[in-house]
Amino acid sequence: MDELDRVIEKYAGTNFCALAAHKQAEYMGALARRGASDALKAIGLNDPQAADDIRDIRDLLRGLRVLKKAAWTTAFSGLGRIIGWIVLLAIAALFLNGKNARDIAGFLGGS
Repeated sequence: MDELDRVIEKYAGTNFCALAAHKQAEYMGALARRGASDALKAIGLNDPQAADDIRDIRDLLRGLRVLKKAAWTTAFSGLGRIIGWIVLLAIAALFLNGKNARDIAGFLGGS
């Protein structure tokens, strides 16, 4: 029988309201620790490596957040470049009417 079992057994048959405040706190603390222990056991995190597993999961999630941020930054950067080129080409098209386009084509060796 562990410490939690002893405390829970000690106050098991007692009316909770009749207990002094410090005994209520001791009993509720023991029940809370037992509940937490049972919950961790239910999800498979009751072994000594559980803390390392949780740290690894947090590291993976942190890495995922960084990756998502980098992906969005890259996507918007690429989109900005594409829009920039479209604007530059549109400006060039406005300044090059048909005559200028033929002159440039002739200069570049076209017909």
